[in-house]
Amino acid sequence: MILPRYSYLIAGLLPNATVKIYEDAAHGFLFQYYEEFASDVISFLDRE
Repeated sequence: MILPRYSYLIAGLLPNATVKIYEDAAHGFLFQYYEEFASDVISFLDRE
């Protein structure tokens, strides 16, 4: 895991990248915020 500021730095170097920080989430964010994460993934993949 890296600090959020580095996530934004890396995302700035990748075309069409997005960063979302899930508040109070740890390594298991996928299980803590599974509905929101799934929605975010679908929205990202549906972008043109």
